[in-house]
Amino acid sequence: MGCCTDRDDGPKRVVGEGGAGFCCTDILFAVLFVANLVPIFYLFYEFQSDTDIGAHLNSTFAKITSEELDDDIYLGLRAGGYGGLGAIAFVIIWIVLCRYMPTLLILLAQLLAILSCLVGAFVFIVYYEALEMTSTHGYMAGGLLLLLAVIVGLYLICIRKRIAFTAVILGSVAKVLMRTPELFLIKLVMGVIVLLYACIWAGSYLELMAQIDEYSFDNESQAYGYWALGNLYALLSLFWVQFTLLNVAFVTVCATVGAWYFSPGTFGRGCFCCRKPVWWGLLRALTCSFGSIAFGSLILALMRTIIVACQYLADKAQKSGGQVAALVCCCFICCLQCLEKCLTWLTEYAFVYVAVYGTGFCHSGLKVGALLAESGAQAIIQQTLLTPLMWMAGGLGLATGCLCGWGAHVEVGHEGLSDEARQVQLAIAIVCGGVVGYLVMALGTSTVEAGCKTLFVCFAEEPTALRDLAPELYATFSEAKPIKSKGTDKDKTDPLIAP
Repeated sequence: MGCCTDRDDGPKRVVGEGGAGFCCTDILFAVLFVANLVPIFYLFYEFQSDTDIGAHLNSTFAKITSEELDDDIYLGLRAGGYGGLGAIAFVIIWIVLCRYMPTLLILLAQLLAILSCLVGAFVFIVYYEALEMTSTHGYMAGGLLLLLAVIVGLYLICIRKRIAFTAVILGSVAKVLMRTPELFLIKLVMGVIVLLYACIWAGSYLELMAQIDEYSFDNESQAYGYWALGNLYALLSLFWVQFTLLNVAFVTVCATVGAWYFSPGTFGRGCFCCRKPVWWGLLRALTCSFGSIAFGSLILALMRTIIVACQYLADKAQKSGGQVAALVCCCFICCLQCLEKCLTWLTEYAFVYVAVYGTGFCHSGLKVGALLAESGAQAIIQQTLLTPLMWMAGGLGLATGCLCGWGAHVEVGHEGLSDEARQVQLAIAIVCGGVVGYLVMALGTSTVEAGCKTLFVCFAEEPTALRDLAPELYATFSEAKPIKSKGTDKDKTDPLIAP
């Protein structure tokens, strides 16, 4: 649904020079998103006005003095700040490496994956007794990991041409991000807003549970139905807002990279935080395309809510001794998680069309289906090459954040504290630093991944846009396995060219 209908000749791109006008899409879901926030903020207002907040907290958590709580919060904030600063430095280094050594990074990530399989196989085969496993189970697990390492190695040999092609895309996206660092700022701001909303949501959740308990007490009955509905709504609201805000940043990145693809000559004009492609993309993501973003995010939020509910039921079944029910729930959860990953992958490609062509979410989904029918194998190959690289970067951010958290704990000191209190503060520092470091690095890697998906879609839809931009690189990558695009027969042999 939108404020105007699609043109007879199909959707046109809305980014870059000569881009078509755009209109609002999926307005209903934008309205529903705003309506979803009303009860959350109302409950938070009631929670904030409650003079007995400690009763809510102590009903769920262990007793803790206000002084100890203040110290732990201070240490957590310091550790998170150090972890964030350390991760930002590594994001910058990582982007530079992606720009100038993309092939090396891709191969390094793949080799680390193979090495991890080999190390895991060695541990299972040699130290199966320490893992409380039988020799048969240890040899089977080790053999499977060895087989996986061989398969990954053979897979890399078979797709060696696609490695070069993916490296070109990765290097091109890194170049765009180096010219528009405000994209990282937008991602960071959205991440901070998500964390602030999580705090508001936590207060609202405690108030909701308190009101349900009060209702049960007044009516002398257990309101299990209200409790279940309240928890489901709270989870859905949390995930929906979280996914929507992060996807706003995702669509902004896609719009910016798309503008570079179609207008590389005029792309970098303007100073920091004043570049037109970035802020036009952000403005459209927050206005005309916001309904489509909320629509796609709602689908992902529903799936995540169902998974969390099933995990809760599985835990309850296991605690009550229902092993069969727990096993069924676990199998069902595994299937749902696989489905969630597929939906996330497809939804991100749909958001690329939302950003570049201004279409609604359903129409974008149809475009993704047509794209994958023609170039699905190439898209999957590109994803398999980039995913280990993103994992490697996330692990680096986690390790950096934990190290910075430990440093914050050492800096603050622990004189006068008992051993138990010191261990608690150390755990808080490491966890806060690690979480923030991982999140900052994940924001950086997700920005790169969004750009790579955008270039894949742009080249598949309009492969001739960069034909004359860099003829030397065109000749270098002309032998790369082509994407089956929608252009002419000649267009179908053109690889992506990046300056």
